Amino acid sequence: DVILDLLKLIKRLNFLVVTTPSKLSLETVKKLIALLRSLKAPIIGVIENMSTGTYSVKEEIEKLNTRFLGSIPIDPEIENALGAPEKILKTSFSQALAKIVNSIKA
Repeated sequence: DVILDLLKLIKRLNFLVVTTPSKLSLETVKKLIALLRSLKAPIIGVIENMSTGTYSVKEEIEKLNTRFLGSIPIDPEIENALGAPEKILKTSFSQALAKIVNSIKA
């Protein structure tokens, strides 16, 4: 299993879990969190990627006593900004990601 190999090879490994706002993804994340906890692997938290605002995994993640770091909205402009760092930094994707990164550093 990849996770077991990583834990053996890399000391002090922390996991950042990324999911999408779907029930199928959430079930996979629940299993992953349970596995990581059984291995006593540190979990930084969970990020919801490609959020549409209609369904959020936040409540379910918090029920697992796991830190929900935030949502990154689906952003059609990110495709147009590829290759142009100054444009990427102006997207809602970049702004949401910066907010999450700052919350981890705090």
